[in-house]
Amino acid sequence: MMKFLMIVALIYSFPHCSAQASQSLRFDSSILSAKGQQAYEALLETETFHVGDVSIGGYPSGEEKALHALLEEEAAVEACRSLIEHATPEGALYGLLGLHIKDQEVFQQEIECYRMQAEPAERVPAAFAGLKTSEGKPVTIAGSKVMVQRGCMVSREERLDVVRRIEVGDYDDEFNLSAQMLSVH
Repeated sequence: MMKFLMIVALIYSFPHCSAQASQSLRFDSSILSAKGQQAYEALLETETFHVGDVSIGGYPSGEEKALHALLEEEAAVEACRSLIEHATPEGALYGLLGLHIKDQEVFQQEIECYRMQAEPAERVPAAFAGLKTSEGKPVTIAGSKVMVQRGCMVSREERLDVVRRIEVGDYDDEFNLSAQMLSVH
């Protein structure tokens, strides 16, 4: 009984979390432009979080370009909220970054809900498909980890560490610089 009361108290202390979950289920990406829909779909399925230069030429990733496109949409906040709820763990990070840049008030609500979510399930990213450990098991990513790319280096990092870096603005300058680069090309 005590556990039940604690859960009910927790739910009522974060009423926006349950409202957000029901709202995100109703998000319809057809309200986005064709470019926005394509961007949203790409971010839903991404398996790597990368902000900043990811190639020898120093160009933004396709996913970062997608987030820039999504943030130009009238329904950007709703789309980012939906990403947090429905995307891969890495796609959810793009949703959080989008809210951090677009709407700080909504970001603060969503980050609290996000931290309360259960860890995602262990998974096998496409990049690891067919790879085996020395014990012959598939190479996986634990639920607490996400794939992060910096430059040409890809690593598995703690998901909540990346969330903390989003929260303190560690990615903001790189994201804004990539916007300038995109406008040049």
